Amino acid sequence: MIESGEIATGIIIPKNFSSDMLNGQAPEILVIYDGTQMAMAGAVKTGISEVLGTIRSGYLLQVMQGKLNLTPAETQNYIQPIAYTTRILGNPAKSTANFFLQGILVNIVQVAVFILGIEMFDKKKKRFLVYFKKGIFCGLAGTLSTVVTLWIQIDWFKSPFNGSTIPILVLTVLNMTGIANIGILLSLLTKEKLPAVEFATPIMATLLLAGYTFPVVAMTDLFQKVSKFIPFAYYVIPLRDVTLLGATLQQVLPDIYWLLKFILYTWFGILFACKFGELRSLISGFISTRRGKEAKEV
Repeated sequence: MIESGEIATGIIIPKNFSSDMLNGQAPEILVIYDGTQMAMAGAVKTGISEVLGTIRSGYLLQVMQGKLNLTPAETQNYIQPIAYTTRILGNPAKSTANFFLQGILVNIVQVAVFILGIEMFDKKKKRFLVYFKKGIFCGLAGTLSTVVTLWIQIDWFKSPFNGSTIPILVLTVLNMTGIANIGILLSLLTKEKLPAVEFATPIMATLLLAGYTFPVVAMTDLFQKVSKFIPFAYYVIPLRDVTLLGATLQQVLPDIYWLLKFILYTWFGILFACKFGELRSLISGFISTRRGKEAKEV
């Protein structure tokens, strides 16, 4: 049934399980997991461990009470000499949707802002100030879209929100503006909109490389190094920390500083692309004029 995909986990219990356990023969239970669905297998493994732990404790409780003539309270201390409790911060419901959907949605907005930045390209206008204003406009438009998306998720679908809006706004404005600048820069370098749009796929893939769905510490050394240069990693991870863990503006300042440097680098790139385009136009114009004069002289 596992091979056909009908079930993800199977438990094989021996025929005389109950009697063997009461007779102290330690019967063995076989648990089979579907290795292609490790997320589900991990959840089932945790549940089975809790159930078997409860059964084991109950069995030892009865044995020790009968043979050592101890009270239930005394027996409990022997069975579990160390008491512990667990507390899940930020996501006590253990809901993947609380953080996974948030990352997917803002990633979609990010790709849209990237494409919007590409659409700002104009062959006739290659002045830095024009694209500077367009990049800020795209960043603010992406911020507005992100805020509306998060508001719907929090207000309508009751996703947890434990932080402040200020760090979210700052992070969103910086990231969206930087991504818009990347779109503008690529369109300036390729001189066409269509080739630049093809880079939208790598932008979408940054959700995986940022360590949002798969932790960076579990990646290979190569991808760990690559993730340090992914702008989305400095946006979506602190965004999750703010909304779920209640991180403050002070705690996300390192990410804000990184995004600020990212924007500055994109502005320098756009400035260089504009100046290079102007220089190339001047050279082309000079060559054309020179050729025109030579043709007239001939």
